[in-house]
Amino acid sequence: MHSPGAVDNCIFDIWRALPRPANVVYLDVDIELAWQRAGAGRRVNRMEHYGREPTRDGFVRFQSDLRDLMLKETAAVETTVLQRFSDENPPVADTERILLSTWRMRSNDHRTGRIRRLRQAATPGVG
Repeated sequence: MHSPGAVDNCIFDIWRALPRPANVVYLDVDIELAWQRAGAGRRVNRMEHYGREPTRDGFVRFQSDLRDLMLKETAAVETTVLQRFSDENPPVADTERILLSTWRMRSNDHRTGRIRRLRQAATPGVG
């Protein structure tokens, strides 16, 4: 049976070993939407739920506990939470807006130019 402690030991040890980020954008997907995306349990992997077999209850409880742990882990870092309740508006534009805004506030002109170049490099057919 999975527990947030198991996730804490595996994934969060890696997170904690990395250099601390200046900020985090946390994509907070509604649990019901995540369950729908997972085909009502048909596409859930073993690290996404409590119990031997994926059930809605095991998935919901695990995802809720994981969310609490993730937000606790990022509490000391500037964190912007993007909530998603549908697939209608992909979070890419919101994430980009948040990152650019945050970096511009903290950056000089040289660094802002670097962000623009990174954006162009990440956009197919641009740059």
